This record gives sequence, C-alpha cells and structure tokens, in this order.
Amino acid sequence: MTQTLIPKEQLDQALLVARGPVNAQTGTTYTLVIGDEYLDGVRQTNAAANTITIPPNADVAFPVGSTKIFIIQGGAGSTTIAAGAGVTLSAPASVTAAIGEINGSRVIQKVGVNEWLLV
Repeated sequence: MTQTLIPKEQLDQALLVARGPVNAQTGTTYTLVIGDEYLDGVRQTNAAANTITIPPNADVAFPVGSTKIFIIQGGAGSTTIAAGAGVTLSAPASVTAAIGEINGSRVIQKVGVNEWLLV
C-alpha cells in the first residue's frame, strides 16, 4: 500500500475551503438545521431581540462530538441561544445564553444526543 502525504499548507487550505459562508439570519427566530455546523457561523442581524433555538435530536440529528456551531450577534438586538424541547444546554457560570452585544459570539458543541455545551 502506498501512502501519499499532503503538505501542511495544502491541507490547511483544503480545510478552509471545506467550510461554507456565514448563514445570515434577519428574523427574530431561527432554529438550527443540518448544514449550519459546516458554516463559518450563524449570524443574527435583527435590531430587535432574537432567539436561535437548538432543536432536539429527533428533529435534527447533528453528529455528537464533532458538531460545533459558531453563533454571532450582528445586529443591535440581543441574540439568545435557547434549548428546544428536551434539549439540555450547559455552560460555565461566566457564560450566558444571551450574547447581548454587536459582534459578540458563542460556540455550541453537541456533547450528547440532546446535550450541548455553550462556550
């Protein structure tokens, strides 16, 4: 069996290309969908308070462990990350689900079937 090694520079470039553009959202509610985990982020730009909801695994089966979603508040309205029915969202005491500032961000990672970590 022959192994072909890829130079680090080419691998780094391939990984950058593998991600998609930012998913720009303008409404006051958005529920994450398959594909959001492959993007450069979900950016909420509404001027009013808005919510991004993490759906239960029965509705959207993101892979456990490898799913990380970058969420950005791009508008004046505070963006809150909410757990859908049956979903547990855990975070350190210093991290809130409400982002509360323009260009503020959070990352969520799926750590169990219906368990997510907010950082």
